[in-house]
Amino acid sequence: MPYVIVLAVLSIAVALFAIQNAVGVTLNFMMFTFESSLVLVILGSFTAGLLVGAGFMLGMKARHFFAQRRQNEEMFKLEAEVKRYKAGVEELQKEKERLEQALAEQKEQSAPQEQKQETAGAAQ
Repeated sequence: MPYVIVLAVLSIAVALFAIQNAVGVTLNFMMFTFESSLVLVILGSFTAGLLVGAGFMLGMKARHFFAQRRQNEEMFKLEAEVKRYKAGVEELQKEKERLEQALAEQKEQSAPQEQKQETAGAAQ
């Protein structure tokens, strides 16, 4: 919004300057010669400058827009990859707990058999 206010003030200043300098001028460009009012030359130059500046600004905005769009796409891909990895970690943790539980059960089952073998060996 501040840019619009600055642009409006600048436009009014240029228009007032151009109106106060309303004399005829001769313009030479290469081999062409033009007769025109200084008002038209000033306003035309100002308008051309605005258009060139706006063109550069739009180009920069477009470049930033597409760069941010690529970054957002990459971010979504990376977030999906993180979710996949987290799911894989959870599955591995569940598998680890299941294997630890199976190992603990196996140790519990082998402990009574070892005690029987020890008592049998001591009885002989």
